[in-house]
Amino acid sequence: DWVLALEPAHGSCQAARVNGTLSRARDGMQYALQFSLRVRDGRWRIDDVVVDGVGLAETWRRRFEPLARGRGVPGVDVEMRRLAARYPLTQPPTLR
Repeated sequence: DWVLALEPAHGSCQAARVNGTLSRARDGMQYALQFSLRVRDGRWRIDDVVVDGVGLAETWRRRFEPLARGRGVPGVDVEMRRLAARYPLTQPPTLR
């Protein structure tokens, strides 16, 4: 089972960062995480997630931007559904 451990947030009333780790005891696997959050429309939103130093927003932007230009939103939707089926989330992590 995966365990998500989060540290207290650092930032302002409009933007914050939360550091944490995602770990699995049975094999010692561990990932460093950093969540970047911003207030939009009066609500906190996750702006980016960095996993072991790799920002997911930029990574996915590079992957889907050419597809969006070529096939539009329907093309991106098809690809995201294909990926979701390929990598199903079997069990969410336990929060600690």
